[in-house]
Amino acid sequence: FFFVAAHTLAYMAEACKEKGNAHVKSGEYQAAREAYSQGIVLDPTNHVLYSNRAHANAMLKLPHLAAADALRCLELKPEWTKAHYRLAQAYMSMEGFRKAAEALQKGLQYAKGATKGEFEALMREAKGNAAEGAGRGHEQYDAWFTPPCTKPDSQRYSVAGNEAFFDRLVSEASGAEDNVVVRDLDVGTFGGGRGLFAKKDIPKGAAVFIDEPLCTVSFAASLCCRCANRLPEKQDKFACPACGAEKYCSARCRELAQRTYHGSQCGRRAMQVAQYRDHCWRNDYPLESGYAPLMAMKIVGLTMQSPQYPCSTFDIPPFRHMSSLMDAPDPALVKKGDLCFPFENRWAQFDMIRQMLALENNPWFDFEWYDRLWTLMIANVIGGTTAVSASIMSLGTFINHSCEPNCHPCVGVGHAVTFKAQRDIKKGEQLLSFYTDLERPVEERRGALEEQYLFTCKCPRCLREAGEE
Repeated sequence: FFFVAAHTLAYMAEACKEKGNAHVKSGEYQAAREAYSQGIVLDPTNHVLYSNRAHANAMLKLPHLAAADALRCLELKPEWTKAHYRLAQAYMSMEGFRKAAEALQKGLQYAKGATKGEFEALMREAKGNAAEGAGRGHEQYDAWFTPPCTKPDSQRYSVAGNEAFFDRLVSEASGAEDNVVVRDLDVGTFGGGRGLFAKKDIPKGAAVFIDEPLCTVSFAASLCCRCANRLPEKQDKFACPACGAEKYCSARCRELAQRTYHGSQCGRRAMQVAQYRDHCWRNDYPLESGYAPLMAMKIVGLTMQSPQYPCSTFDIPPFRHMSSLMDAPDPALVKKGDLCFPFENRWAQFDMIRQMLALENNPWFDFEWYDRLWTLMIANVIGGTTAVSASIMSLGTFINHSCEPNCHPCVGVGHAVTFKAQRDIKKGEQLLSFYTDLERPVEERRGALEEQYLFTCKCPRCLREAGEE
């Protein structure tokens, strides 16, 4: 039965490949990319599908995704010459000329006839560009990419079209149902076009609502693996009884972890995650720049234990409703060309995640998944007051920024976050918090927000201090 099912899936995947090839011949590269992706879901070990999708991604000017697909193809079929060549082309597009030359050198042993000449010609070009860059003092080894700016998925899930979800989200946060409501904003607004608004007057100092994080990570061994609260004196008291890899502050946290993410990772996988967490702690990795792989691994568990699985992380609530770093960023900031990330670093993080969690043949967690998740985490993660934990909030993630905030988060017991009124808030007023240090001058505040969140703050305070009123 298994052989018949596998054979049928492989046959269906082959049909997707042929469909994608037809789209390529017609110049319909997005449709081709989608067809190849459908085939990969059916047969994630088909190396040709990855090679062909690499070509489609390259034609869509997505070199980082093209490189990732070529690398995956070569894992499955090291002698596939097209993948070596497409990997080199992707590196060239990301100005990683030395990496391109290395890819071509590896593939040259498999190239024959006219193909060998193509490899040698591109290698000369790659080495020439690398030498030219070195001559100008701009030599670089890594390849750099800019994520694509796309129509936000979150904008397709407006409040108006998903009232039941947002009503439930509000009802699950203590105190929120009486005090706040989620509303749609202009689609160009940072935050995916949604915001929180006061349902009534809220006096200064009052708790607006209490939000429990959807996902929290910390490197500290003395903190709960689920909520980052301090562990009891006997740290193993509430550890997972099956594998002992995760320790919790209470029986409730242990039960919730098992039910939401740990159940799918309990055992060897959870132990490897714990070893990585301990490695980060012992080597003083900065949480603000190192939390992403650990949080991504937890989100894998949340996805796998979702009732909707198997499907993409971005198809399950609440992730499908969250905004991303690349959701309608300020075009002027993107045009500067400063929004670049090192491909090798991103790939290395992804490779570690899939090896620890044995995701090599799981099509729902490929490099594109991690690339998208990274931009989502950057846009939605907040740090604890002690800077030892990072969290994605459930309702609090819909609070937008202002340098004149009317509310602020306070981390309390169990790592629940209480959002308190910083001044009197009028009924109908949007709740606004802060994403950067408000003590800094306007140039530094704007610079920090532009660099991390890709928007230029135009709140009344920034306009006033910049003389732009």
